[in-house]
Amino acid sequence: MAGLAPAGEAIDPDNFSKSFDRIVASASVPRRRLHDLRHTHRSLLLKERFPINVVSGRLGYAMPGFTMAIYQHVRPGVQADAARAFAGPIAFTDFHPVEGSVGQACAGGIAVTPRQQSG
Repeated sequence: MAGLAPAGEAIDPDNFSKSFDRIVASASVPRRRLHDLRHTHRSLLLKERFPINVVSGRLGYAMPGFTMAIYQHVRPGVQADAARAFAGPIAFTDFHPVEGSVGQACAGGIAVTPRQQSG
């Protein structure tokens, strides 16, 4: 963690962590490390569906791949959400993509059935 003190000088990360530990120890809260808050921050943003690149940037990572690889489990249901988002625009009851077929919406996806011949 990097930062600046109010006077503009750099904050020593070890001293900052030690100060945080003292504050937590004196408070009536469960013990938490400063690094635990970093994980919580990342997890909460991902659960709220902030883009991976935004979360990675907030944590100082140059590439979002690390965050994506390690924390993808925090985003349960993303695959199902993607399938629903894709299915929305193609949910139809009368679509004729090829002469002689009719697209019909069905529970598992799109069923294409032959068009009934008249006569």
